Amino acid sequence: MAFPSDYIEKLYKEQKGKCYYCGCSLKEDGYHIEHMMPLSRGGEHSLKNIVLSCPTCNFSKGSKTVKEFLIYKGEQNDN
Repeated sequence: MAFPSDYIEKLYKEQKGKCYYCGCSLKEDGYHIEHMMPLSRGGEHSLKNIVLSCPTCNFSKGSKTVKEFLIYKGEQNDN
């Protein structure tokens, strides 16, 4: 299933053009459509399970959950 481009545009605006995890500019670095709960860990391939991230965060996150990734990065996030 491909995600609708209008939904991706909506996410981009909601995230203010920034990576969900590190806050870098997605305009400069490009973005990946990232599953917050990885498919390999039981996450769904659905609109409610995606965010936009920079390539670096997406590759670093791998199969970690959001919580595991933020701990890995040494950060706390209220998302």
